[in-house]
Amino acid sequence: MMAENAFVRLASLAVITVFLHLPRFTSGIHSPQNVKIDAINGTDFLILSWDYQAGANYSKIGVGWYSKYTHSEVGVGPTLAPCNSTKCSYCVYDRRHHTSCHTFNPIYTNSLSIRLDYAAIVTYRVAACSTNESNSCVYAMRRDYTIPPGAPSAVRNVHARPFSSKSVEITWTAPNQTRGTIVTYTVYYKTSDGERKHLLVPPDRYNESKVILSGLKTKTTYTIWMIASTGKKNGEESEKTSVTTYENECESSPCQNNGKCKATGDSYECLTCPATMEGKNCESKYSPNIIELVTAGVYF
Repeated sequence: MMAENAFVRLASLAVITVFLHLPRFTSGIHSPQNVKIDAINGTDFLILSWDYQAGANYSKIGVGWYSKYTHSEVGVGPTLAPCNSTKCSYCVYDRRHHTSCHTFNPIYTNSLSIRLDYAAIVTYRVAACSTNESNSCVYAMRRDYTIPPGAPSAVRNVHARPFSSKSVEITWTAPNQTRGTIVTYTVYYKTSDGERKHLLVPPDRYNESKVILSGLKTKTTYTIWMIASTGKKNGEESEKTSVTTYENECESSPCQNNGKCKATGDSYECLTCPATMEGKNCESKYSPNIIELVTAGVYF
């Protein structure tokens, strides 16, 4: 009995070994050639394309993405991909958008959906199959593709206030749609009869969204607007705002606690501070020194 069981186990092992070494039924087809992928309409669609080959009647498609720790992939097939005499193609669409591959092009009767983000890396691979069985498929190598960055929407809430006689402070809010990573903000400014100038501002890592624009003319009105830019595209223009620089440095009331201010060219001086205050801007409480205390008859 033991000998019979051993024979059965050996026979089963032989069958499994033979099955594992059976040839793939590829009917002479090879892996897809010249596989390419392109983003269409921003992040609405990805279109995969590859060379047509006779005998490859079906295709398998895999599209993936990277999360923080893992790589995930969705796939379909073997399926019938639309082909002409030279090319085959397949459509992937962003599942968050109100669209479909069939609406984009009626040749795409089936498709895949994943989340597509600007400047994100996706993976893709295509297999050529001779039948609708997976063991008839030959895969091309998996590749990475970076979806191009888009044009950001308009910078919001652009506000300017006079900071001195020759500078203004500008604040803003980031665009609603960054469509990629914003690498710079551009502040444009001009007078009514002057040339347009600009200042490049890198994004602040603390998201303060604030900059001092200096080197301006005294008591002059400037029109201010901004754009945000990704690595390849400039965004929409923001709404314009206007600001007028101060006539002199005393106009901003730098002397605190009712101190009296005197303009001195490009600067100012607080002439008199209240008896209980001191400092350049009359901002600190007065602290008598030891000599003053002795003179006043105060001893320790």
